[in-house]
Amino acid sequence: MRPKRILIIDRVTRFQRLCCARLSFEGHQVLAVRDPRQACAIIAKEPIDLILWDNETSINIIKDTDIRGLMRRGIRIIITGTGGRANQRHQDIPHYFDKSSDISDLLGYIDKALKHAVV
Repeated sequence: MRPKRILIIDRVTRFQRLCCARLSFEGHQVLAVRDPRQACAIIAKEPIDLILWDNETSINIIKDTDIRGLMRRGIRIIITGTGGRANQRHQDIPHYFDKSSDISDLLGYIDKALKHAVV
């Protein structure tokens, strides 16, 4: 099984570093950006299996992005946030993670998202 390519879009560098370290340790290839526009450029030209997409950083970009198109390409998306803000769901995105939870819980969400085919 090839390593999964995971893109993290988050303005919080500490969360990015923690996720990068843990996901790399688990065998995934991880890219991390703070700017949603930079992320969109990466998504357009590189194969990505899963996006950890911060609700606060990129909510306007999420609204402007063809979420269903990304998912048809096989890209899974997990929206992240803290407290109730993680629950501001985009109707097409089935996976949400509250960043105040343990990083081990995130690994479970990632496994679930990668196995969950949304078409």
